[in-house]
Amino acid sequence: MSLAEYQLLLLVICDFLLNVSHVKMEQWERDIITENLSKLIKITDCNTLLLTELRKTVLGLEDMEYLEDISIKLKRAKALYDLIVKKHNGFRILIETFLEPELSQDAPAILLITKAKEKGKGHGLPKLPSQNLSSTTTPDTVDSSPPTQGGNERQVQAQLPEELEKFVCKGKELTVNVIQPNEQALTEKTQSICYAKEKTSHLFSTSLK
Repeated sequence: MSLAEYQLLLLVICDFLLNVSHVKMEQWERDIITENLSKLIKITDCNTLLLTELRKTVLGLEDMEYLEDISIKLKRAKALYDLIVKKHNGFRILIETFLEPELSQDAPAILLITKAKEKGKGHGLPKLPSQNLSSTTTPDTVDSSPPTQGGNERQVQAQLPEELEKFVCKGKELTVNVIQPNEQALTEKTQSICYAKEKTSHLFSTSLK
């Protein structure tokens, strides 16, 4: 191959790469970014690590140098999105980069994916990590009922003596009310319960916290 042919080949390759780098993303992807640009700018941390990761996939050297010269992060984030909308597959690559563990910028990724799904375009986009999904479990509830006017009174469950269990098992309903001691009182109190039928007394302790 002659020098002239080699130079011509290089020009063809450079022209091809230049054209590929200016292939824009799809219209619906650009619409999502432009329609939500203000919010995306606020929730995107356009730091050096993010730019370094995007440099591996979608940003060119000139893009990187241009962004690094912008010191204000909000302006840098806007400049980043202005560049991304000109990149082929920039929408998907941006989401994938946001979700990388070392970056963990889930907020802009969630926004982009949510808006894409609203347009019926969510197919093929990265899935959000499981911790971002709404929890289907209900947290344990704590009884925080306010005290009655008659005093700090609440219902408690305690281990009952055998005789008392037999009494309850016969269909009798029993409610045990324990008076909550104040801060100066002891945390353990002995309660006396009398059975009208048996005319006897049994003692048991209930720990109060």
